[in-house]
Amino acid sequence: MSWGSWGRAAFLLVAAPWFIAVSLKNPAFPQFFFIHEHFARYLTNEADRVEPWWYFVPLVFLALLPWLGTVWSERRELLDLARRRATDDQAIDYQRTVRLFLLIWCTFALLFFSVSRSKLATYILPIVPPLGVLLAPHIARRASALSQAAWITSALLVLAAAALCLGAFRKLGTVPFSMLLWASIAACAAIVAVSLARSSWASVALGSILGFQALMMAYSNLPPVRTSKQLVAAALPAIGADTPLFSVNQYRQSVAPYLQRTSRMVMYRGELAFGLDQENAGFIPTLEGFIDQWTSLRDAVAFVDPATFDLMRSRGVPMRIVSRDGRSVVISRK
Repeated sequence: MSWGSWGRAAFLLVAAPWFIAVSLKNPAFPQFFFIHEHFARYLTNEADRVEPWWYFVPLVFLALLPWLGTVWSERRELLDLARRRATDDQAIDYQRTVRLFLLIWCTFALLFFSVSRSKLATYILPIVPPLGVLLAPHIARRASALSQAAWITSALLVLAAAALCLGAFRKLGTVPFSMLLWASIAACAAIVAVSLARSSWASVALGSILGFQALMMAYSNLPPVRTSKQLVAAALPAIGADTPLFSVNQYRQSVAPYLQRTSRMVMYRGELAFGLDQENAGFIPTLEGFIDQWTSLRDAVAFVDPATFDLMRSRGVPMRIVSRDGRSVVISRK
């Protein structure tokens, strides 16, 4: 029995029992997981995550920071790999084969996920490790790469600081958030200074990581906000223990944790379709059906996407605006 056969047997021994147990407990799981999640998600708009074909290109550029200059300067050598012939030197030929394999890996992953009808930023993560290995020799040969990395890291810090200032001006920031972000910026600045003085690769890498984290923290606190914390906080006084909750033509994943409750879905299915079909969750498929139920209630709160809210208002639906942001309007029946 070959090592490959042993490997496949070990894989099945570890993975198969879980899939078998889940399938026995939930008969609809095999079709959902193997067909829907792999084929329907890739070939159709079922997952409601449609993006343009070039969606991953800027993400790859962002992932390559701070080494974009190295990629550009070494582009000819990377593109010539596929055209070079084998040599008598086995060591050189082996290195060339490995680098060509990594280049094919990166190219295939980028093209494969770009063709997909469903796109998320995290899909492109498998391209990052081979890119790092592929670029490492070129980075090591370039004395200017360290300085370039430090300057790009510094630029990230400036952007993070600008985002923080904008958040403060819009009164979206909190004291703990501001302190943490400013601490991150200060740490990055210190790391960049040490990097320039000592030519430390590890310091540049750490500075880049912290710089990205500072940017992400600032982004999460700026409109259009990904979090619904402020939206829910403003809506909570209108929500009682028995108040019916609705999510109309949208699903914001952060609403339920802040509410500590779930909402009845209206119109929107998306990735929730499987669960809605398996359980009697009171799904309302049409706006008319929701309006009929809404007007029959004396106490209810709904999180509505802005376009649907405008449509409801044009129809004279009775409601009171409780809170709103760039992605949702919260309305109350009373």
